[in-house]
Order: sequence, then C-alpha cells, then structure tokens
Amino acid sequence: MPLELVREVDKAVEAIVLATRESPDDRTPEKQETLYWQADLRVRQLSVSPIFLALHFRFVELAGHWATTSWTFWVSLFLNISIIPLAIKQIPLASPSMTSMIQLAAFNNTFQSTISNTGFLVWIDAYCTPIFHYLLDDISDREQLHYTAIGVLLALTYESTLFLLHATGDSIVVILLTAIGMFVGVQLVLTLLVSRYIKYASRGLFGRSNTSSLVGIFTLGAQNTLFQAGNLAKRAFAPLSRRPKELRPVSPLRFSLEANLHSPYSWLPPGYFRLLRIPKRQPSESRIHCQFIVVPLASAPPYEAVSYVWGSPTKDKFISVNNTDLAITSSAYEIIQRRHSFWRERVIWIDQICINQRDVNEKAKQVQMMRDIYTRAERVTAWLGNSPHAQLVQRFFAELDMLNRSPNFSSGQKLKEKIFSMHEERRSHLSAVSEFFRNPWFRRVWIIQEAACAKRLYVMYGDVCMDWVYLCRAVAVLLSQDLLTIFPRSDADGKILSFTDNMNRRLGLRNADTMMAFRGDINYGKPSTLSWLLDEAMGFESTDPRDMVYALLGLTADDSSAAIIPKYDGTNSPASVYTQVMRFLFSQATPKPPAALYKAGVGWPRSGKVPGLPSWVPDWSYSTQIRFLHDDYAAGTSYSFKVGDLDDHEPSITRLQGEIVDHVKHLGHIFSAKDGNTRLDEVIQLQQSYDEAYDLASTHAFQASDESLFNETFIRTLLGNKRYGGPDGKAFFHGLSASQCQGYFTDMKQGYEKYRMLTALEEEPGAGTETELQLFLEFHTRVEEFGFLLGSSIGGRRFCVTKKGRMAVVPPLCKKDDLVVILGGMSMPFLLREHHGQSATQTSRTSTQGSDSARYKVVGCCYVDSAMEGEIELGKGGMFTLV
Repeated sequence: MPLELVREVDKAVEAIVLATRESPDDRTPEKQETLYWQADLRVRQLSVSPIFLALHFRFVELAGHWATTSWTFWVSLFLNISIIPLAIKQIPLASPSMTSMIQLAAFNNTFQSTISNTGFLVWIDAYCTPIFHYLLDDISDREQLHYTAIGVLLALTYESTLFLLHATGDSIVVILLTAIGMFVGVQLVLTLLVSRYIKYASRGLFGRSNTSSLVGIFTLGAQNTLFQAGNLAKRAFAPLSRRPKELRPVSPLRFSLEANLHSPYSWLPPGYFRLLRIPKRQPSESRIHCQFIVVPLASAPPYEAVSYVWGSPTKDKFISVNNTDLAITSSAYEIIQRRHSFWRERVIWIDQICINQRDVNEKAKQVQMMRDIYTRAERVTAWLGNSPHAQLVQRFFAELDMLNRSPNFSSGQKLKEKIFSMHEERRSHLSAVSEFFRNPWFRRVWIIQEAACAKRLYVMYGDVCMDWVYLCRAVAVLLSQDLLTIFPRSDADGKILSFTDNMNRRLGLRNADTMMAFRGDINYGKPSTLSWLLDEAMGFESTDPRDMVYALLGLTADDSSAAIIPKYDGTNSPASVYTQVMRFLFSQATPKPPAALYKAGVGWPRSGKVPGLPSWVPDWSYSTQIRFLHDDYAAGTSYSFKVGDLDDHEPSITRLQGEIVDHVKHLGHIFSAKDGNTRLDEVIQLQQSYDEAYDLASTHAFQASDESLFNETFIRTLLGNKRYGGPDGKAFFHGLSASQCQGYFTDMKQGYEKYRMLTALEEEPGAGTETELQLFLEFHTRVEEFGFLLGSSIGGRRFCVTKKGRMAVVPPLCKKDDLVVILGGMSMPFLLREHHGQSATQTSRTSTQGSDSARYKVVGCCYVDSAMEGEIELGKGGMFTLV
C-alpha cells in the first residue's frame, strides 16, 4: 500500500497505545477515554481505504470490458505505472522496479486484468517499501517491522475484497457486507497484532501470557526475515553506497592560513542557528560539498539532529562548506558520509560543524539553545560508530524480547538458565552486546539532554538502525533480570576484558536506563533540580569539564540556569564553574543539605582536569568513582545544617557546623579488582581483601563479648548495613538482619574454594549435569549479590579501625589521624584534615570543635559503626572553615 497510508495507520495505532498507558496527573479518565476513541476511529477510517481502492479498480475493469481488450490493457498499464508509483514517490527505487514488474506481468495471460496487476503491485509494495526505506536509513528495524505488518494487513484487505467481488458478481449487498466484514476484521487484527502492548487486548480476548508469547514468536520470526532481507539488499546495493575518495589532505599550515581568510561562518542573530544542507551525492564527486542554512530556530525547516561522540579532537578530515574547506574530526566525517545519499538531500544539525567552535561567545549562546534544537528536530539520530558485530546485537535484542514475553521464562532465574544453557552458542552475541554498551556514546554527558528531549530517537550502530523504544525494551530486560552477570569476560575476538572495560559495560547499561528515566520525566513534565541532575549524571563524561554542568542546565526547573551562565572563555575555569555550582546549591540548601557534599573530598581520586578545586566541591568530571548510598543513614540529621556567610572575596572557602567524635588510627588496603582478571581471580582477590580486613578488626577493634556479635558488626560495616532485595531483587535496602550477616560470613569462610570447583562448568562447553549447572547459578548469584553490596560500600575504599575501636569504611586516600566529624544535617560522618598549622592530633586532643584559626580539607564521607543512626549525642560543636 502507499507509504503515507501505512504511516498514518502506524501513527493512529501508536495513539491508541499511548491512550491506554498510564497518563500524566493532569489527564482525567474521561479525557483518556476520549483520546482512545478518537484514535480508534482514525484506525477504522484508514482501514477502509484499501476497500475503496479495490472497488475503484473493479469499476475501472468493468468499464474496460465495454471497450476493446487493447484499451483495457493500456488503461491498466497507465494506472499502475503512473498513479500508484506517484503515491509512493518517496521511494526512488520502488517506482522503476515495480513498473518493470508490471510491464512483464502484463504480457502474461494470468495478469491481464487491472485488478490483478494492481493487486500484484500492492503486494510487492507491502514488502519492498520498508526494505528500501531501511536501506536509506530513514526508518529503524522496529519501524520496518511495523510498516511491513501494516502493509501486509492492508494488502490482505484489498486482495480479499477483490476476491469476494469476483466471486459474487458485484452485487451491492455483497459489496456492503464485504466492506463491513473487512472493516471489522482489519480493525481486530490491527488491534491485536500491530498495536503490540494494548492493555485491554492482552487482558480481554486472550490470556496475557498466551498473547504475549504468540506475539513474541510472531515478531521474532518476522524480524529475522526482514533482517535477512535487509542485509541481502544492503550487499546488493553496496556498489551504489561507496564513499567518495577524499582528496589529498590540505597541509595544516596552509589550512590554518586559509581558514582565517575564508571562513564559512557568518554572524548569527539572536535566536538563529545553522543547519547543514547535504545535497544528493553525484557519482563523479570526490569531495563532500555542503551549504550552511541560517534560520531562526522558531521557524526552522524539518531537520535531523545528530548525537555522537567527538572522539579524537584532531581535525584531519575535510569537507567543503559554502565552497570553503572545513576541517572536522574523523567521527563527524563518518556521520556526514553516512548521511550523504544518492537519493535525496538531507538537512542536519551537528554541533561540531554547525557551531563555530572558535567563537566562544557564539558557542556559549548556542549551548543555551541546545535543548530547543533537539526538541524541535524531526528526528534525532545517535551515531555509535561502525562495528562488524552490529547485526549480532540486533538479533540478540530481538531474541531477548521474545524470551522475555514467553510465560515459560517469566522469572529472572529461568531466563538466566535459558541464556546460560546457550552460553557457547550465544557467546558471540553476548560479547557483541557487551561491546555495544561499552561504546563511549553511553557515557557522554550531552546525550542526556539530546536523548531526553528528542521527539523520535534512533540509534545507528554499524549497518543497523534501532528504534530507541526497541533498545529500551532490551535494557529493561537486562537490568530487571540481572543478565549482565552471565556475560563472558572476553570480547567478540576472544580478548579478556579489563576491569575498566567491565566497569564501562555496567556504566553504559546504567546510563541507558538513566536516559530512559529522563525521557519519561520530560514527557510527563516532572521538574528536575540541578542537584538531582548532577547526582544522576555522575556516570557520564565530557571532554570539557565545564560541560558536566552546562549540559544539564537546559533540563533544570530551578533557578540554576539563570544563576549559572555558560561561558567558555579563559576567565571561567572549570574550578570556578564547579565552585559557583556548589555555592548555588548551598544557597538552596534549606533545610536539607545538598547531596553533592557527599561526593566531595580529597580522599577520592580526582581526574586532574580541574586544578585548584576546593576540597568541599565535588569533581564532577571524574565519572568512575563509586559513592556511598547515603539516604538511609541518620548520623547528624537530628541537628540543623548550618553554613557560614559566603564571602564573594574568597569563593573557595566555606564554613560548616559540626563536632569531632573520633579519628582514624589503623588503615587497611584498598578493596579493588585488577585489570585482566577472570571471575575466579576476582573472587580470590576479594577473599584476600576480606581476610586482611578481618585480621585488622580482630587485632584493633573493640571486642564484643559474643564472637557472633563481633562477626555481625564486621559484615555490617563492610556492607554499610545494606541488604539486597526488593520485588525485582535489585534494590538496596537499609538494615541487615543478624542471620543475613551470619550467612554472608559463612559464605566468605568457604567461598572461593567452592567457586574454583564450579567455575569450570562455565569455561568448558557441555561440562556438568543439570543439577551442577543449577548449583553453579545459585552460588554464582550469591557471590554476585555479595560483590554488588561490597561495591556499593567498600569497593575502591579502605577498611579501618578508629582510635576508639570503631570499625569504619573510609575513602581510599584517607590518612592516619584524619578527624571523624559529624556535620549538622548530614546523614553520614565526614573525615576532615587540617590544611596547615597545628596537627590534627593536637586539635582533637584539646577540643571537639574546629579551631577558629585552622582551616580544614574535606577528605570525604565515611561509614562508622555505632555512629550512623544518631547514636552519638553532640554538644554545641563549632564552625569548621573548609578550603
């Protein structure tokens, strides 16, 4: 069927889906029902279109019988060649190919009628249209499946109507019955199959599990068929997609001189921005020639915004813009090449090219417009780069969706067992997915705004174009079922992954989930504060440290965007930007203190990108640090959070009220994993760190009268008194029971020897019985659970014993004699270190208050046993001057 009809049906069905979902608070049930019936009526109207088309061509055929056979043939040929291809003129390849098929078919006696020729065209169109669009990167694999399903259903409606008309002699009654029957039948099929997740469908005619399972199997089969067809078509048309050979590079010196004399950039009036027009590619051209379009954002033509990673800052590739050579990075050049098409021109927005990077004033103004730029774009394309394993990712996501729909794998453990049993068969798929989430795009801070604000978001990865909804579905399954724990520790080429690679894989998956949450918040109008956004963005990165703040300002609903104006000149250093942010958060901290303070301190490694940063200001450019989950503690929450007057003449200094309660005495080593380790090596290293910490506690900590109570305190301190659980088995909860502590203690006592014996089952294909596999999975789950808990509390930190015999977990760069201080309003104790002057030991001996003349550095927050629930009663305390 014509593409526009298919698209209209898809939009109408999507409107039904949206109308049946949980709605924002401002939408009443009556309005919800009205929206549903409006969308439903639109689907019904569109479903009748092929019936009227069939009737039209039947009357044309009857008219042809009154004339000569020759006249009938030429009318048929004219209609098929001109009218239908014109209706699908968006597909340059479809029209000539279908015209050729019709011309050949016209010489066969079985295709002599108008109806037969047109029906043949409709069927070809239903299958060819999505494939051709997929080849041209205009639709995603999810849309390809939707368009094909809708096209086939409409074609079936058309063909069935024609068949009934032929069989019944065209009586008016039969025509009406046919129209009504197809009207109802198509509506039912569209509702059940095409609309995917409509709640009333899965709860009404069929049981939910059966419907989900059938739809999952149907979808997977259709996807695999279309994936194969798309891949074959891409290979067939590969010669047409060859990229132009780049001319000999311009010398850097010559380019620098010419760039200063001939720049493609002109001044932008307020509210205007640049778009890059990429004309159709000519076979003979050897350089990409583009033009800038300067337009007001409010009335911009349809355009595509690109989200990508800059990668190497070296600009060693060249394109022609407004007849001037422009140097760009390799990543930007790949994108321009990919969007350079033989079939149509494109208009895109890509920050590296459309913003004059040499003009800091223009850059600062355009950054403030970026939310609107991505919001107004017709589509946003996330370019993740080329990969030979992209199709493996696509197929695994499709199979994962099918398995998750099946009632036989409704529980996470069963789904794990199924994938684990296919471990060797699917090792390449699992490794490819692991590589996918290690892509630096998932850690780029700007993608939060770009992905959250996009109307339609697509992910292009190698030769694959995925719909964001399709990716979200896979991320939800991977996280909810904790499937990342059974992924191999090697890449698709068999190379063992480093600890950093494993961390990036987890960060990528976590950040994808964070972006899903941001998109949901924006769609439902949920306001976000800068403090909350900074906390959520800790797993992201940026080339310029200032962008860790600037990239989030467009999403805030507080006064931060007015108080913090993006500036990229030399007078606005990253340290001054971060300090300005922290002072803003202090000014908003009434009565609750800013959560950012828990991430501050010189006790944590810093990136080195932000020199001169005060100790009480977090280094937001350091993305891989793991922080304490502080929400459930109450060390100082019974007291008010008090900040001294902020002095504009000394912006790097602040004053907070608190009281000294202890200081660090005995320090252990850092709990960490080494690069290149296997799971077994990590468990062994974990055991060694655990044994060392237990020896330190046994030697120096306060000894309880009951050994089991001592062991319970030790486990509780290591894990920060957090337990693992919840409805989905993934949430952290406050408060370990005595039996849970004892269970973990027993597991670690006998742990890695059992793990050593059972880990062979994973490394050797086919090894072990079903019982042994089950035993491995259960033990593996407990080890992973304990590892996650350790990672949230002591991973990357140190175990220590204080002077008063308390067990504690402290930042990795903590030093002996650092002060343990409880600050008013803060849920966790902090470590402070005197900056200069008298020693910390002298200060702590003479007073529990900070010295008026001393200045202190924040080392970081910590977990201290018997101090986390407000057990320590504070006196008046004093003000600590922090630098």
